[in-house]
Amino acid sequence: MSTKEAARESHKKYPDVLVFKVSKDQRDKIRADAQAAGKSVCAYIRDKITGKRVQAITDAQMLSELRRIGAGIIHFKISNAEAVERLEKLRLEIERRKAAIEQ
Repeated sequence: MSTKEAARESHKKYPDVLVFKVSKDQRDKIRADAQAAGKSVCAYIRDKITGKRVQAITDAQMLSELRRIGAGIIHFKISNAEAVERLEKLRLEIERRKAAIEQ
């Protein structure tokens, strides 16, 4: 589907337009949060105001990594040292991504 076709479909599904004012800081935060969630600003705001859970892509990636580590511990009986090493790498990656988002 082309961009124009997607836009037409979006206008059919969401025909009304809502305009509201925000500060520059608020606008930047909304854009950053939408990008972190992998959504357009419109989709992000729709999800937020309708109470739909908005999860950042990095959160989903971290959960996936934690599940992988847990499966490795349970199914492959990895050593405690290896589990600790993987968890430490994960902790550092979470901190790195958190710092990047906060900038």
